[in-house]
Amino acid sequence: MFRKFYEEGKEVDYEIQQPISLDEIWKVLDEIFMNLKYVNVVDVYYREVEIDEKTSYPTVIVDVYNNDDTNPVYLIYVKDLDEYSWKELKEKIVNKYKSDKLNVCDEDEIYVSFCS
Repeated sequence: MFRKFYEEGKEVDYEIQQPISLDEIWKVLDEIFMNLKYVNVVDVYYREVEIDEKTSYPTVIVDVYNNDDTNPVYLIYVKDLDEYSWKELKEKIVNKYKSDKLNVCDEDEIYVSFCS
């Protein structure tokens, strides 16, 4: 997982470049969603992310917009993720994380947006 955290123009990066399995993604997503506080919007989407000139990974991106104007962005590299498996995963993400605190405010094939 690659995590970028933007705060007052200062960028801090934390990086682990090993892709995880689709089964393991739930542990990472649970950690992110369970630690949300004072959030406005959480965008979750799928994209192929280039790591270097030779390597790219299918990636689930979790982009968090907090009330205090901080914007942590989590890039979760996932083995064996493609557009078909993303559609199934996205549906499960919606079912699992839609709650009283987070509603689905927008959605299409490649992303889902949760709003508080």
